[in-house]
Amino acid sequence: MAPQVEVPTEVPFVGGNLPEGWRLARLAEVATYTMGRTPPRKSPEYWAGGGGIPWVTIADMSPFVAVKATAESVSQAAAREIFQASPVARGTLLMSFKLTIGRTAILDIDAYHNEAIIAIQPGSQIDRAFLRFYLPTIDFTFHQDRAVKGQTLNRGKIDALPVVVPPLAEQRGIAALLEALLERLDVQRNIVIALRTLKAATMAKVFREGLRGEPVKQTTIGEIPESWRVSPLGDHCTIRSGGTPARDVAEYWGGGIPWVKTGEINYRSIQITGEHITRAGLENSSAQVFPKGTLLMAMYGQGVTRGRVAMLDIPSATNQACAALTPGPQLDVDYLYAFCCFAYDRIRDVAHGANQKKLSADLIRQILLPLPPDLSEQRDISTAVSAIDASFALAEQRQASLVTLFSSMLNVLMTGQVRVPPGLIGQALARLEGKLSPEVIEEIVRRIVGAIAPEKIVLFGSAARGQMGPDSDLDLLVVKPCNDRREVARAVRACLRGVAPGRGKDVVVVTPEDVERDRDTIGYIIRPALRDGRVLYAA
Repeated sequence: MAPQVEVPTEVPFVGGNLPEGWRLARLAEVATYTMGRTPPRKSPEYWAGGGGIPWVTIADMSPFVAVKATAESVSQAAAREIFQASPVARGTLLMSFKLTIGRTAILDIDAYHNEAIIAIQPGSQIDRAFLRFYLPTIDFTFHQDRAVKGQTLNRGKIDALPVVVPPLAEQRGIAALLEALLERLDVQRNIVIALRTLKAATMAKVFREGLRGEPVKQTTIGEIPESWRVSPLGDHCTIRSGGTPARDVAEYWGGGIPWVKTGEINYRSIQITGEHITRAGLENSSAQVFPKGTLLMAMYGQGVTRGRVAMLDIPSATNQACAALTPGPQLDVDYLYAFCCFAYDRIRDVAHGANQKKLSADLIRQILLPLPPDLSEQRDISTAVSAIDASFALAEQRQASLVTLFSSMLNVLMTGQVRVPPGLIGQALARLEGKLSPEVIEEIVRRIVGAIAPEKIVLFGSAARGQMGPDSDLDLLVVKPCNDRREVARAVRACLRGVAPGRGKDVVVVTPEDVERDRDTIGYIIRPALRDGRVLYAA
């Protein structure tokens, strides 16, 4: 699933006026669209399994993400009798206009769709990719059909949706910049997923096999190393909970004592809290201050909250739904934290309750803990897990930063607060197409020639093929008579600082003699660079 991006809605144009060169149009003036249908659910002959024709619902659409698969499919009978037309073509822009209004996605497959979605065919004045990013920024509150229960747009409202129309080249530049950010987001999202998978696999291995290479034995909680034992958590840990001062007593609130709620327990060290209580609030309730380094567990709360843990990085009080775990001398607190992360599902399963399942101090005490007898092994395990945790937290932070950047850029670009310079438009489009813009190539040549006066510069690899991805490097073969190839390569990389930002530069320096000797030698970089590369400069 794509990271959720906060979409601004109709931010007023600076000064109340459209940017110079932009105009405002109705959607019906710049695009046509068709609506979908839902075959009767009571007619099984219209529905198919995996071998049918994909049928898109809003649930299949993640914001700005291509639709590659659908949860449901329809039959050939539905195509003939209900839709009476070919499926909507791959590459078509979709937008939802009921319940979840304004979500856009591009079809990456031929598919039908339901009646809550329109398939949009932009005219010659509007770029499809630009429209994909622009439509979700509309504030649909002012366009909904008030006569119909629930959020929806009728055809007249859809026709009248306001669309800003910058010059076509600028539209494409805006879309290319936003697309590049989305590519970065997708790469970062995959890194987060990979690290989450690595963490789960690492914890499963260390809590089954340990780190000492011991044989394993079977226990009530599965296999563990032979020297480990299984015992209730309560045998090694004291468990307390907090309290909530009376909400209607103002002097109990807004003081200097941090006060944790279960929603703030989410596998992060707790350094700040949303609410604070006073000394009077502490003394007139069951709340108590727990020291820095205390492990907190959420005993109940909304959704996935129950069973989550976090470490206090400040002295803090908590509400009554938080359990504070203080290990004894034979249990390392970081090991306990790692175990609670690993055993999250098992811990949730011990909860009781009819309407809302809850943990309690007594239930937590009964949780079975696999325990290495040696504190040093406990610490080694927690160190191994925390190293992955640190990488995972950094990856998530980078993902969050990219989401914020995308939301901000979407805002300022769609309102004209930031205009895309003409030169950057070409670079953005070239980057989106996996190519280097002519301006970037010209600057590369100018700088290298000025710095080292080479005989030849050859671009090779994905950049030469026009197939660069968001993280592809620039591969350059530089031919120059010299005694120190490494020093010349350093000079080339130094002179290219600031060119094609975000792209690494892999520079290979060779002499004319190297070229003459190895131009046809299989396994040497000179051969494919000269055969498949692109000569940017020859003296």
